[in-house]
Amino acid sequence: MKHATKYVPSIILAVLLMGILAACTAKTPAAEEAAPATEISAPVEEATTEPVEELTQEPTAEPQPAATPTAVPTPTALPELQVDAFNAWCMPAGYGVMPEVTSSVMLENGRAATIKGDVMTLLYPDSFCVFSFTFNQAAPQGLSLVWLNKTGADVPWLETPLQADPQNTAIAFGTVTHTYVVSPPLWGVDYKLRLLAEDGTALWEDAIHMGRDWQPGLCWNGVLPDPVTLLCIKQQDLHPWDPGYCMYNTCP
Repeated sequence: MKHATKYVPSIILAVLLMGILAACTAKTPAAEEAAPATEISAPVEEATTEPVEELTQEPTAEPQPAATPTAVPTPTALPELQVDAFNAWCMPAGYGVMPEVTSSVMLENGRAATIKGDVMTLLYPDSFCVFSFTFNQAAPQGLSLVWLNKTGADVPWLETPLQADPQNTAIAFGTVTHTYVVSPPLWGVDYKLRLLAEDGTALWEDAIHMGRDWQPGLCWNGVLPDPVTLLCIKQQDLHPWDPGYCMYNTCP
């Protein structure tokens, strides 16, 4: 009994050690199960740092003297368009091929118009006639010269376009070859001329007389013979309204 008592403390110590070992062994798997899973964090993208532009100080502009404004000339208003002169000339028939007319200047052998009283007169027969207008400024575009009978309806029967004279910009001219201008079958005829602007506005108007460059003697009844046949009317062909009828007939 004495010997058994001797070993009691050793036994108790051994039991305690075994208990402690058993407790530690039991705790290890539980601890492992309770251990939280390690979270793998997503890689963090590093922010790219933009290069900072260096600010360079602009040089201070030196003060410049103020520019004096240039005076702009005011355009001079053109005066109202006016006809300063009207001229005409014709090339008599019989000079062969008609030359080219490039300006208002009268060609060699041309026949200029004359003034009789206050009316301009042109003689015929001719090959062509040139009519020109001189303005107080550059001649406008689109001008035309229209021809009308002096009496009767105010309706143009001929229109002549005008062009600028290359030798003088203030002159516009036109060439006419119409039979009733260069060689009408009459001893003479009066016309009315009218200058029109491009929009049809009348700029000028006057009369002109066209006359034969020769005349025969008068017939027995005191009038000119027929301008085409050059024959005089016969006495038996007279009518009460014909000149000379009363010379050979009893008139009331």
